[in-house]
Amino acid sequence: MAAHSSTRILLVEDEAIVARDLAQRLEGLGYEITGTAASGAEALSLAQATRPGLVFMDITIQGPMDGVETAKRLSRQMDVPIVFLTAHTDTGTIQRATQARPYGYLIKPLDERDLLTTVEMAVSRHKSDVPARLLQQAFSGAGIGVVMASATDRAFGITFCNSAFERMSGYAAAEVIGQSPWFLEGAGTDQEASGRLRDALQGQRECQVSCLAYRKDGTSFWTDIALSPVHSPSGELTHFLFCHTDASARKLAEDEQSKTPRN
Repeated sequence: MAAHSSTRILLVEDEAIVARDLAQRLEGLGYEITGTAASGAEALSLAQATRPGLVFMDITIQGPMDGVETAKRLSRQMDVPIVFLTAHTDTGTIQRATQARPYGYLIKPLDERDLLTTVEMAVSRHKSDVPARLLQQAFSGAGIGVVMASATDRAFGITFCNSAFERMSGYAAAEVIGQSPWFLEGAGTDQEASGRLRDALQGQRECQVSCLAYRKDGTSFWTDIALSPVHSPSGELTHFLFCHTDASARKLAEDEQSKTPRN
C-alpha cells in the first residue's frame, strides 16, 4: 500500500531499533524521512533545519524534555502537525498529551495500515485547519486583550486569552482559563456597567462598557470591554468574545480635563 502524498516526516524516538524500523516502514510507504532525533533538543534543531511536513513524536523520550514538552515547544517554533507515539494508553498519559494538541496517536506496536491512515488524516486535517489557525494567531498577536468564554457553560468559563490580556491583567493564561469573565472585578467596579454587560451576555447580544478592573497584583486599571456573541457555521451560539482595551490613559485625561476651570 503506497502513500498518496510526498509528506516529509521527522521521527523523534530514542530507541534506535524502533526508530530504524519505523523509518524503513514509512519509506516503504513512500514517505521521506527528514531525520531521526533521540531527544527534545535534537528534535527542535532538526525540525528547524529540515522543515518537515509532519512529526512523529514518542511521548516518553528521555532527557529534560519529554515528548509532550518538546511538542509544545515545537508548535510554538513552527506550524507543523504532530502525531504522538506511545506504548502507554493510561488516561493520565493521554490527558497530558492532549495539552500539546496533537493530530493523532499511534499505539506501539505499530500497524502499517494505521501508519498510512494516520499520516494522511493528519496532513489533510492540518491543511483544512489553516483558516482556524490563522484566526487564532491573529487573536494571539492582537494588541488588545482578547478573551473567549464558553456559551455552553453555565458559568461562562474562559477558554482562551491572548498575550495582550496576560500583560494587561498580570495573570498567565493558565490562571485565566476556566475563570468567570468577571474575575477582574473589584470593590471599585461600576456595578451598573457590569450589570449591562451581564444582561447583554444573557440576552446574547453585543455590548460595550467601560469598567474599573483589577490586576493580579491588586492595582486597578480602566478597560473598555466590547462583548460579541460567536456562532458556529450552523448558527449555534458557542462562545462569547470579550475584547479589552486599556482605557486608563483616556480616563486620566478625562479626569484632568474635568478639573480644568472653564472660562
